[in-house]
Amino acid sequence: MKKLLAILILGLGIVLNTPLQAVFSWCKNTKYVDEVNQIQVGAPTKKGPKKKRPVKQGNVSYKYAITNMEEEFKDLSLDDQKYSMLIGSAEDDCGKVMEDKFCINEVNDTTIIVLADGHGAEVSGRSFRMPGMRGRKPQKKLSSQGSTVARYVCQRLSTEFAELILRGKNISPPIAESIFYQVDKEILSEDDYRMSGATATVIIISPDVIKVFYCGDSRVIFKMQDDNVIGSRDHSPNDEIEEERIKKAGYSVYGGRVGGMLGVARSLGDRKTKAYKKISFSNDEMSKEDLESMFKTYEKYKDKFCVVAKPDFMQVPTSEVEFLFVASDGIWDVWKNNEVADFLSKSIPATFFPQDLDNAVQAIIKRSIPRRIEKKISKDNMSGVFAYFS
Repeated sequence: MKKLLAILILGLGIVLNTPLQAVFSWCKNTKYVDEVNQIQVGAPTKKGPKKKRPVKQGNVSYKYAITNMEEEFKDLSLDDQKYSMLIGSAEDDCGKVMEDKFCINEVNDTTIIVLADGHGAEVSGRSFRMPGMRGRKPQKKLSSQGSTVARYVCQRLSTEFAELILRGKNISPPIAESIFYQVDKEILSEDDYRMSGATATVIIISPDVIKVFYCGDSRVIFKMQDDNVIGSRDHSPNDEIEEERIKKAGYSVYGGRVGGMLGVARSLGDRKTKAYKKISFSNDEMSKEDLESMFKTYEKYKDKFCVVAKPDFMQVPTSEVEFLFVASDGIWDVWKNNEVADFLSKSIPATFFPQDLDNAVQAIIKRSIPRRIEKKISKDNMSGVFAYFS
């Protein structure tokens, strides 16, 4: 027994003294956790064939909806043979705290894409987590409240819509609205996130129809088979419809921001914009009375706040779409819909690999940076997801 113990200790010492270079040659990628599905994925070893593994993109690991990035392109259709699809993505923090989050899930014959763009104050040295984030340890240090809220929005919306699809429910605008409102109230209830929020875009791709529910200024465009390009409407404070609603709530738009503070007209969270009466944005705290009134009157005033969580809705037949592209406002600040559609169309060769879609999105992001400098626009995170139908 003592000899066996000595051998084990000797072996452990050899392992611990292994040079880092050898360790990295043995394991190309560290283990990571799929934040949506809570799946731990191991790294491929040096010996033996590579194992298929989810591709880590957009701060959330996911499996490609139809094919894996490591495989050569094949026309892999869904069971009903109505369409096939490839998905690519890319992101860049552009030197700022990364507050864009996205996730892509497949449920039966339906694909769900969720993109959230967070905003909020920096935090550090505290342990907390959003409610319902089961399986995740409290974060001891976070660089941004907006980053945590965006991650939570991705997780919750993806889960809620996936459960409806699994139950065979038809996702109508009223049902989607109820989900957005529920997640909004969950964020509002957390004191740690009183000055934080996130925009949210949910795309549900089924064999027959593509539905989009969006709240905020991330934009979706569709390149149709007839070459027309259609897109969602940004919920910007400068938008005529949004500005009129904001003024009815008793607030004004200064410098493209609600009350001179918030740069979006619709979002999840942002507690002080969800008060039933006008209050000052300059103070971080809401009075206990105002906070209690907000929750008591939420259902009554939820569509009358200066910043609302109500999503807009659009849908198109899947068979009429060539590709779709959804991105955060960091890209749309310097690109027009037709410009992006033309660029992506020219970026895809006749015969291509799945990673070409990632490269196309990355190319848009790289070209966005000098455009922002030329227009003297401040730095912003940029993320995009590209779904190509064949």
